[in-house]
Amino acid sequence: MPTPHKTVDALVKAEGDRHLRPVVEAVRSAMRGAAPKIEEFVGYSMPMWRGNGHLAFMSSMKGDVKLGFVAGLKLDDKYKLLKGKGKVTRHLIFKTIEDVKPTVLRHYIRQAVKIDAATKPAKPSVKKKAGEKSS
Repeated sequence: MPTPHKTVDALVKAEGDRHLRPVVEAVRSAMRGAAPKIEEFVGYSMPMWRGNGHLAFMSSMKGDVKLGFVAGLKLDDKYKLLKGKGKVTRHLIFKTIEDVKPTVLRHYIRQAVKIDAATKPAKPSVKKKAGEKSS
């Protein structure tokens, strides 16, 4: 089901734990600072970021905020903070504002941006009309 919120600001204001909002805003601020050219948008009812492809996503539930990196498995985990067991994604977990360390966060974000920049931009999906032939 699509989210009724068109902007991340509206989404953050309307949904999620109120006590986690400072954590969410600190993560968003770190993302803007470390990746100013990356687009922030609402996708899958959560804040997401994209460059050439999907770069990162954020969820806040169950008392914490997770910042997931789509190519997380490729990131250097210098601080041993990446969590997850999926095939490619990894995430950072923040429970309090004190957990958000800008220097540490920049380390992961800048790597994700570099990996994204090395990938080809995603082609827009074009649906063919019934009976239309491929070129």
